[in-house]
Amino acid sequence: MGLTPRDAALVAAGAAGAVALPAVARACRRAWAAAPSWRRGPARAASASPPTVLLLGHAARIEAGIRATLTSEWRVEAVADSAAALREAVARSGGRVAAVVAAPPCAAYFREAMAALPGLALLQVLSAGHEFVAMDAVPRGATVCNSSSMDVPIAEYCVAAVLEARVRCRVLHDAMRASRTWRPPFYEAAPAASACVHGELEGAAVALVGFGAIGRAVAARLGPFGCRLDVARSKTTAAELDAMLQRADVVVLACACNAATAGLVDARRLALMKPTATLVNVSRGAVVDEGALFDALAAGRLAHAVLDVWWRYPAGPAEARAGAAPGARPWHDLGRDVLTMTPHASGWSDKQDARKCAQIADNLDRLAAGRGLARVVGP
Repeated sequence: MGLTPRDAALVAAGAAGAVALPAVARACRRAWAAAPSWRRGPARAASASPPTVLLLGHAARIEAGIRATLTSEWRVEAVADSAAALREAVARSGGRVAAVVAAPPCAAYFREAMAALPGLALLQVLSAGHEFVAMDAVPRGATVCNSSSMDVPIAEYCVAAVLEARVRCRVLHDAMRASRTWRPPFYEAAPAASACVHGELEGAAVALVGFGAIGRAVAARLGPFGCRLDVARSKTTAAELDAMLQRADVVVLACACNAATAGLVDARRLALMKPTATLVNVSRGAVVDEGALFDALAAGRLAHAVLDVWWRYPAGPAEARAGAAPGARPWHDLGRDVLTMTPHASGWSDKQDARKCAQIADNLDRLAAGRGLARVVGP
């Protein structure tokens, strides 16, 4: 139940004793009448059908998990990823759509979708990233929440990437397999110059760009290794970030992608990094200048990159099966000695779906009970 600004002011004035109670009562009655029926509290809920939550596009794949975890009564419907399918689902619900669970593909019709949902109270995003949500299009009174179900596996992926950058297990493995024999470093005339010598995490300088839930999870796991952590937050100045990049052995990008961070790591900043450094990106491809990074790796000006996010994504399953390129540059042509590439899979552990279903169901239960929502990101 929402009050207009005028009625909200009346209620506040009534609480302060500045307005007569009948005027406050009339304001409350107006808000009650204007609210969707599912928002009118337990007394009405008993006689009304349950509110609807729509699962857009590939959110449908976790429908069973959400249903199994919910403790409140909801009508759950999976909807194809299109504005037309959404409008039909809204009509079937009788205008009682209280929540929508959405993923990035809905960006193509996001504004049209929001216009069809005037009574929306919760827009639940499947991922931590929510840059596809046009906040100004979200209906008044609705809250946008994201998911932290992938924080743990993404953080562990980053730790694995940092470990590989310093300890180089895969490089040592490949070299030994290719040689068909083995040469331990202690038999070398100059063991310190052996190709087997690798770095350590103890004392390594790690620049962590972004300190949201994922960034904090990465820091919590890297700290016990004895790394020297530099953290760049939204208030970090350009000069401070430049200094962090200059002294870093490993740079981990875990920031949100928005107007302030798009193109954040460009040719100038890549040139600041040590030629022996590794760049790990679990943020979004757009945070890094694609051409500048490719050129730096190809020319040996940067030792290694670990990329789980890209500049181009398949438009759908058919294009993915056909083999879409991850960017404008020929990334597959770079050797594995300079590039580790994974298909946006860092968060896809065997436990994240159950965690995601529990978080979404919890927010739906909170909404049904009139309690505060978790992981609010807007508007």
